[in-house]
Amino acid sequence: MIKQEIIGEGILNWFKNESITGRYGMVFLEDDKNQDPSIFKTVSLTSTLVGEYGNLITNALNQNEVLGTGKLLINSDLGFDMTGVIPADNRSYNWLNPDILHKLHNQKVKLIFTLE
Repeated sequence: MIKQEIIGEGILNWFKNESITGRYGMVFLEDDKNQDPSIFKTVSLTSTLVGEYGNLITNALNQNEVLGTGKLLINSDLGFDMTGVIPADNRSYNWLNPDILHKLHNQKVKLIFTLE
């Protein structure tokens, strides 16, 4: 049986710097229930699998896609939660799949992490 956890659900987004640097490493989820666009409101992300190696998966419209493979990271240094995976080869670019990120940008998704 594959161990998996839902990390969060919301509108997929990332900071522009992720694409400028080519890292595409960290994403966050905006609260899809937020009615005031002038307020930046994100979803809390949690997992007991932080530090484990596996797949970060997006589920949108009941379709799963592997966003990235590596060691799960959840970081709240900026005052809200962001997540990503650190690839095993320690590359400094494309931690997450840019094609999938752009396809699902500003879409409601569920982020799921599965152990590999």
